[in-house]
Parts: sequence; C-alpha cells; structure tokens
Amino acid sequence: MVVSPAMEILQFRGDTGAYLAPAPGVASLNLLKMLREGLLVGVRAAILRADQEDRTVREEGLHVKCEGGFREVAIEVIPIEAGESKQGGFLLLFDEGGNRALREIRAAADDASGAGGEVSRLTQELLATREYLQSVIELQESINEELQSANEEAQSANEEMQSINEELETSKEEIQSRNEQLALVNDELSIRNTELHRLNGALELARDYAESIVASVRSPLVVLGEELRVKTASAAFYDTFLVAPDATEGRLIYDLGNGQWNIPALRTLLEELLPRQERIHDFEVSHSFEQIGRRTMVLNARRLAGGAEDEPLIVLAIEDITGRRTQEDSLAATATDLVRADRSKDEFLAMLAHELRNPLGPMRNAAEILRTVAADSAAREHAQRILSRQIGNMSRMIDDLLDVSRITEGKIELRREVVDLRAIFTAVTSLARPDMEARGQQLTVTLPADPVFLNADPTRLDQIFGNLLGNACKYSGPGCHISLLAERAGIAGNGPPEVIVRIVDNGIGMPAELLPHIFDLFVQSTRALDRTYGGLGIGLTLVQRLVKLHGGSIEAHSAGVGLGSEFTVRLPVIPGLAVLPPPPAPLAREIPRRMLIVDDNRDAAETMAMLQELRGHETLTAFTGPAAIIAAADFLPEVVLLDIGLPGMDGFEVARRLRAMPALAGAFLVALTGYGSEEDRILTKEAGFDEHLVKPANLDTLRDWLRSRVGPAAALNPG
Repeated sequence: MVVSPAMEILQFRGDTGAYLAPAPGVASLNLLKMLREGLLVGVRAAILRADQEDRTVREEGLHVKCEGGFREVAIEVIPIEAGESKQGGFLLLFDEGGNRALREIRAAADDASGAGGEVSRLTQELLATREYLQSVIELQESINEELQSANEEAQSANEEMQSINEELETSKEEIQSRNEQLALVNDELSIRNTELHRLNGALELARDYAESIVASVRSPLVVLGEELRVKTASAAFYDTFLVAPDATEGRLIYDLGNGQWNIPALRTLLEELLPRQERIHDFEVSHSFEQIGRRTMVLNARRLAGGAEDEPLIVLAIEDITGRRTQEDSLAATATDLVRADRSKDEFLAMLAHELRNPLGPMRNAAEILRTVAADSAAREHAQRILSRQIGNMSRMIDDLLDVSRITEGKIELRREVVDLRAIFTAVTSLARPDMEARGQQLTVTLPADPVFLNADPTRLDQIFGNLLGNACKYSGPGCHISLLAERAGIAGNGPPEVIVRIVDNGIGMPAELLPHIFDLFVQSTRALDRTYGGLGIGLTLVQRLVKLHGGSIEAHSAGVGLGSEFTVRLPVIPGLAVLPPPPAPLAREIPRRMLIVDDNRDAAETMAMLQELRGHETLTAFTGPAAIIAAADFLPEVVLLDIGLPGMDGFEVARRLRAMPALAGAFLVALTGYGSEEDRILTKEAGFDEHLVKPANLDTLRDWLRSRVGPAAALNPG
C-alpha cells in the first residue's frame, strides 16, 4: 500500500503488543511522535475492538499535539489474515482530517460581529481547550501508567532478550558448526548422488546385459522373483523342457510341468537362499520330466545383485548331465571290466606259461626215451604216442588262442556243410570217454529218434561240444554223472526249427557272481595253485562266439557251488531233411612230389623234410631267402613250403621271384608261418602263394592239398 502525506501505515502484532513500522522515514517519525503525544490509548482501544469484533474499526476525533497546536486525526484498524505458518496482524490507517468541533466553533464565531464576537469565540475555544486539556491529562495519566507497565515489561523483555541473545549466540555457534558439518555432508551426499546416478545407470546397463545373457545363453536359465515365481527364462529352457513362456512365466516354480521341481530338499534350499544370502551349488536332481522323460539335472543358483529398491531375484542355472552321467556310469563299468580283464589277463599269462610248459615235460621225456638205446619197441611206441598227444594239446591251445583273436576281429569264416549231429556227438564222446573212464565218471547221451541235420562247420561244432564236454569232465570231479541231451524245438510252428543241446553235470557248480562273466575271456571258476583243473580260461569264450557265428545261443546255469552246472546250446537246423547227402568222392592217392622246404629254423626244416621223405616225396632244404632262389632254379620243385620270416630276403619276395621263373609258374606254393591273421593271409595271396598253413602245420591238411591241388606228377629226376 502507498503511504500519502496524509496517511501512514502501521502493523500491530497482537500477541506481543508491539507496534512495527514498515521502514524508517519522515512519515514514520511523525507517526511515532503523534503516538508519544497522546494517540496511544485511542489506537490501542481501536485495535482491541477490531480484534474482538473481527472487523474494521474507525475512530474519529482523536487529538494530537503537533507544532504548538492540536491536530484532529481519524484512525481505521483493519484485521489482516495470514497463512497457516504465520500470525495475523492489523492494518492502521491514519486520516489527518482536522478538528470538526473546532471548525464548527470557528464558523460560529465568524458569524458574530465585533469584539463581542471575538470574545465569544475565544470563550468557546477556551472551553474546548479546557475540555481537551482535561482529556489530555486523563490520557497522559493513563499513558504514564501504561508506559510504567510497558517499561517494566520492556525491562523484563530486555533481560529475556539478553538471555535469548546469549542463547542465540550459543545457538549461532552450534548452527555454524552444524552448517560446516552439513556442508561436508552435502558435499559427501553430492558425491554419493553422483556415484549413485552413475551406478544406477550401470545397474540398468547390467540388468539389460543380464537379460541379454539370459535370453541368449545356451544352458537353461530361470530367473525367479521373491515369491519363487518365474520372471523370465532363457530360450534354452523352453527348448530343453519343451514348454511355452505363457505356461511358465508368472507361475511358481513348484507348479511347473507335473510338479517336477517340487522336491523337498530343493524347496528348502531355494527358500533359504534369499534371507541367508546363500547359494546352491551342484544340486543333482533325477526326475521323470513331463515332456522329456527321465533326466538327471544339476542345479546352481544364487541371488542376482541389484539395487536396494529392487525386488530380490534368483538366477537358477540348469544343466542336463544325463548323457554325462550315463557315460560316467559306463566308464565306471568299463573301468571295472578293464580292471577285471587286466587281472584275468595277468592270471591268464601265468596260466598260459604253466599250460605251455606242461606238454614240454612229457615231450622231453619221450624224446629221451627215443634216444635211449636200451628202450624196446613198446617203450618207443609209448613215447611216440606221448609226443603226438602232447603236440596235439599244444596245437589246440595255440589254435584256440588264434581262433579267439580271429573271431574277436571278425576274421574267421565258417566252412559250412550239411552235418549230422549224431556224427558230431560220436566224435566228441569218443575223445572224452578215456578221461571220463579214468575219473570214474558216467556219461549218458540222449538224441532225438530222427536225424538232426545242421548247416554248420563240422570242425567248429567239434570245438563247441568237445570243449563243453571236456569242461564237464574236468570240473565234475571223480565219480560224477554227465549227461549230453539233444531235442528238437519249433517243429509245430512255435518259432524257427532248432535243436537244443544240454550238457549237465552234478559236479562242483559255479558261484552266482561268476555266472554273468562265465563267457568272458580268461575267466575261470577257480585259480587254485594246485592246478587241479588247468585250462587257459578261453574255451567258453571261444564256444560262445562260435555258437553265435552259427546263428545260435548259449546259456550257463548253476544252483550254486557244489550243485552242478548246465550249459544249454541252441542251434538252427535244416528243416525237412531226413537223409544225409552222399559223401564226396574219395581223394586221389598221394603221388610223390619234388618239395623245397625253406625255413630259417633248421630243426623245423629238416624234420619236415624227413617226414615228407618217409611219405615218399623228394625234398631239398634251404635256410635263407637267397639260398631258396638258387635251390629252386636248380631243383625245379613242384611244391614249395616257404617260411615268411627269412634272413636276407623275406618269404613274400622269394614267392614273387619264384613266380617270375617260367619253369616254376605252375609250382604249388604254401606259406608255412607262425603268422595267421587275415591280413597275413591277404599278403601271402598277393605275393603269389596258393595256400597259407599256420605253424605247427596240420599235416593232414597238407596231404589233402597235395592230393587235390597239385597237377600231374613230373619226372623226379628230369634229364
């Protein structure tokens, strides 16, 4: 509000009784002067009325002494409302309008005439002055009393103000100290706010980065909220478990699928993870999942780092280790098998050394008998039988070893023909009966009434049933009973026609833990140091593989140790065949031949030459490759028995050079070697050999070849 020369503004605070001027100046000085000269009572009364009645109050006719006279003043007090946090006040308006009574006296006096009029005017003025002085005196007394009270109040207020000033000074110092602390705190907060803004940006970036990782990682990942509800999952999770996002997100992890994650131990771990700030490490779960079946999973989980205001999250990583666990189990089983096989191999090598030395003793004794001059013809004949039998034993062991190796590598071929099962049984029982009789054992053979014909390799059938019957004899013990039974099956449309052969004994039996491994290589039921039963542990392995090559099967049974054993062999038979085809025509008589025998082992070469000469052949020996070439060029042999491992030149090169000679183009070349693998046989064929004979040579086979494979006889001594 603008203050005019005739109007001034004053604010009065009702709670303290203080009068406040807006600013120092002339108008304010005049106002204070008027208040000191008698206006205070009227002003205070007007303010009290305005406060009580809550309206504007106007007081007129107030007199103030000023400049040697009196001035008439009117006052208006206007209440002022303030806001909630401030107290109200009053607006005082002063109106210097003059003294209406005095104006009226002057007007009346002007109407009178002469001196009387002047006297009358003065008289009236005097009366008015007296009244005014009386009121001034009363007002002065009242003001004095108020001033006295105000003085006392002011004194008290000064004391209070002094105390307040001291307190304010102390507070000021405290405030200053706190301001300094606040300044430091503000600086610290400012730095932290800056860092927080930066971190907030980096958390947002990290969250985006984490979400990108979750979306693109190749392993199944699930992000869980505080209530263990799925927030999100990786694409690999949906692909692995064959589920859709709308059937996953927002649901409790325990409710997914067929409740596959509702595992008590996992619930405990997940529910304790957030409050305890723990983590789940390599928790393995095996469960039949709804869409993918039985699986083994490894779970890892931890709290996802985030801001304090963020909802705590759990990242759950899932790894399918079904294949790895299967592989580990397989490797463990393989390792166990390898350990067992290694142990069996060591035992086998020990037994092999034992079994190979066994024939050497009687062979050496027989050789000494033959060298003794005093030995009669019966002793010599007995020694010869010993040598033949022990050589046969060694040959069979070596052949079995070679056969197992060939079958394992898939390099053995069956020479099938129509075979009568009765003939096979006759052959194997005739070989086994001497040993059975020596042990006091009984043998019973039961065959079907009608003949049973098989499309099989007769030599291999002899191995199969001869081995099984020999084991029954060996492991049954003295005085035991052995049965060889055969019966037809599948005749009336109940499967393919086959023959079932059972070899049953009431001997030592087998422990239950041995049965699953009885056909494994180098496995035997006993390893007693007394070597009561002997053997290399390869016979049943060979039997099983030969049976499979014939399209059959074999099983082993035993009720336990001391309760006997039973082996069951199933082989396919030829249906509808009632009569055995006629045998092939007999082989031609053996014709004398010229034979070159080449071997770097002199004893082997010379003994073979002696045997062939006893059979009517003319022989010549050579002990190196070059010597064989020279001898062949002069001797022109019809048959060459040629070793492969020769000094100077190997047997392959010797064969190629012999084939290059026109005079030897039709010679019958036989590789006589200790190498019997299929690769070795292929190499000998490529070098020009006609046949491959493995040491020790089967002389009957050689005789058959000489009868059927060699051309017409040439003159023994060509001119």
